[in-house]
Amino acid sequence: MTREERENINLNLLVDMTRAKSDRAFETLSDYYYPVMVALYQELTQGRSFISRDEAMQAGKIGLYNAVCGYRDDRNMSFNNFAKLCIRREMAAWQRKEMNYCYACERRVVSLDHMVKDADDICYMDTVDSNEPDSEAKNNYRELESDIFRKVPAQSLDGQILKYRIEGYTYKEIADFMTVNPKYIDNSLRKSRKKIISLFD
Repeated sequence: MTREERENINLNLLVDMTRAKSDRAFETLSDYYYPVMVALYQELTQGRSFISRDEAMQAGKIGLYNAVCGYRDDRNMSFNNFAKLCIRREMAAWQRKEMNYCYACERRVVSLDHMVKDADDICYMDTVDSNEPDSEAKNNYRELESDIFRKVPAQSLDGQILKYRIEGYTYKEIADFMTVNPKYIDNSLRKSRKKIISLFD
């Protein structure tokens, strides 16, 4: 995309078209924010990346799409700044997740072909259960999640904040994303806890 093309782009129009399910509009937005994604990737990784550049660009596009879906005109923030915030947050989340995964793998390296002591012809692989949750555990989780969001509706502001917290975002990240004070996030989560505490008795 040339500099002249970048200057002639109407971001608000592209946001509206993307919300109307225009793939072409989202591709144009992605092209427009590609240099931002590259700069953020370099800033976040500083030469020690746990994710590839392609994965980072995918995370950036997810962040951009979240920005398109979550942007509101009544907030005191331009779409451009909001998009940069969402892209940064998503790329940082992927980086943290992969970093934690890599460190966890390094700490737990064990050969599954190694023979178990005091056993004949049994290796560790024969003793390992699958880490996949069974269908009953998945159903229990789904039921608990639906019970939680019955008490705190997911469409409400408190429900959105609770959803972000469940996904692992910090109070500050949620406050930045929703453009509110971190104290508001704390108060909202306290109210939500009071509503759902009975589910855990």
